[in-house]
Parts: sequence; structure tokens; C-alpha cells
Amino acid sequence: MKPKHSHPSYEDAQEQYAALGIDTEQVLEEMQDFHLSLPCWPTDDVEAMRLELLEAMHQLPGKHRVSLDLSCLDQVEDWIRWGREHRIKLDFDAIDAPTQQTSTLTLAHPNNQTRTYWIETLRRCREKANAIGAAQQSPCVVNIHINDASTEPTVERSLYRDLLGESLDQLFDRKYRWMRDSLMPRCTDTRRDARGSGTEDFCFGYAVANRKMLTLDTGHCAADATKMADKVSAMLCHVPGVVLVLGDDPMPEVFDEVVRSGAMRRVHFVLDGAARSGRRAETLVARGRTAQQCMLRALLEPTSLLHGYEINGMRDEELVLMERCKALPWSRIFEEFCQRES
Repeated sequence: MKPKHSHPSYEDAQEQYAALGIDTEQVLEEMQDFHLSLPCWPTDDVEAMRLELLEAMHQLPGKHRVSLDLSCLDQVEDWIRWGREHRIKLDFDAIDAPTQQTSTLTLAHPNNQTRTYWIETLRRCREKANAIGAAQQSPCVVNIHINDASTEPTVERSLYRDLLGESLDQLFDRKYRWMRDSLMPRCTDTRRDARGSGTEDFCFGYAVANRKMLTLDTGHCAADATKMADKVSAMLCHVPGVVLVLGDDPMPEVFDEVVRSGAMRRVHFVLDGAARSGRRAETLVARGRTAQQCMLRALLEPTSLLHGYEINGMRDEELVLMERCKALPWSRIFEEFCQRES
């Protein structure tokens, strides 16, 4: 990445980080490999949505992706052309049913016809995703939401989980080269759901057994930042990759853990598409920039120094350095990144 010109404040910040062994130019190069996937949303005006997505991407430094949803399933070829025209790579967000219903049983539904309908629908998503990946020469990540749950009491938890497992086995019976599957468990509200077949525990077990990626929603699951970071670290020990859905609070500790684990290329980042207020593009830009700042700060951490202190039992030095890092001028590096990518 060739700098157009550097502001003097960047040079000052560069020297401060160099004193800790951090090459800010290398960090800026690594930031170019940090891609966010911006979600589509149900709409009757596809062109207006595309304009909003392009506007959001124009305001976010770097190159990013777009995640299609089920409403785009019949227009995949058109989306491929659009992505090629704008040099944007695509992913797929496959939500198997609305989450607002009293019962959202789909892949775990006791009725065979209902299960078959959803299996075939999600099979089409995987097939289309593979076509997308082949066209863009980059694997298309398919985020499969497992929303199976109900507010009604049950004495058949095992039955519904067996049905869900069988449905997933049928769904994944065909292997594809240009797509990656990720299971997104239902973020169960225990006060509301009497049974949740697609819980995190179930999806984690299935993902480990079948070498699937796992999706974690940092905005809706009941876990604080430290617990979420620990969860990501633990899961990366057993699954090929993790998809992180980022809301208003992306949890900086999670980014720290991704970088410290050397797992940046195994984690796929998706922005939560729910709009706070006003136009959706503004929400995506705000969330995207916050996520980029978290990743930049994580990459600017003198991890090797901290690692050496911890391994050698120098805890006081480690804690002092961690506090010192909080005061370093990371924002100047982010300004430089934005300037170069504008």
C-alpha cells in the first residue's frame, strides 16, 4: 500500500509504536485484509438497497463484502453481475424461518413435509452460494440460522434434536468447493423458550463433529466481552472457522483474542443489519468503523513483548505495558488508514 501523503501526526505515532517493535506500515497492510460483510435486508426496492450498500462501502475504508439473504435467492445471477461490476464479493445469510413466531420449528419439525421443504430451500442456498463463490473465485460463506425453538413445554427434547441432526445431515450431503457452511445457533431467551433445538451447545457439537464453521452473535447472545472472547478462543481450537456478527458493541476483547490467537484469516466478520434509526447505511457505517478501530487497536498491540513477559512470569511488566498501550495514539494510525483508502 503506497501512501499518498502522511500527516505529521502519523509520523509521531509511528515512532511511538516503533519503540515497542510495532511496524505501523505492516499493520496498515494487514488492515487491507480485514473485510466486513454488509447484510442485505428484505425490500421491494432492490436498487435503492444497492445504492445504500454502495454508499456505506464508500464511507468505510478498505474492501468489503455483501451478504445476501433468502429474498435474493431468485436473483443470484443478477447479484453476481452487480458484484463483478463493483468488484464486491458476496456471501449468503440463510435464515430458515422468522424468529417472531410462537413456534419456529423448521429443520426440527415433526412433520416430514415441513422439514423437507426447509432442507430443499437451504440446499438451493448452498448450491447458489457455490455458484457465487466460483464466479468470484472466493468462497462464499453461508451463514445458516438454526432458529428451531418454541415457547410450548416439551417432554421430547431428544426427539427434536435428533430430527434437527438428521435434517442437517441431509442438507450437507453434497460437498461444494466454493462455499463454506457456518451454523448460527439460536440465542435462546430461557424466559421465553421452553425448548430450543438449535442451541449453541447443539450447534457447537455438530460443527465439531462435521467440520463446520460456527457463528456467534456478539450483539444478541447473553455473554459479556470477556466471556465472548474466551468462547471464540475455545471454539477456534475445534472448528475450522468462526463467523462473528457485530452489533453496536463489537467487544474489543474479541478482536484482541482473534489477533493474539493468530486466527484473523479463520474469522469472518458480518455486520448486524438491524437499523438503529434513520437510514440503514448510516448504521452500517457506524458499526463498520467501530469494528475497524477495534481490529486496528488489536493489530497495534505489542503481542510478542506481552507474551514474553507472561511466559517469563513478569506479570507486573506485562500489566504496565497493557496500560501504556491504552494511551498510545492509535487514532492517528486509523486516520492515516482512512486517508490512504479514501
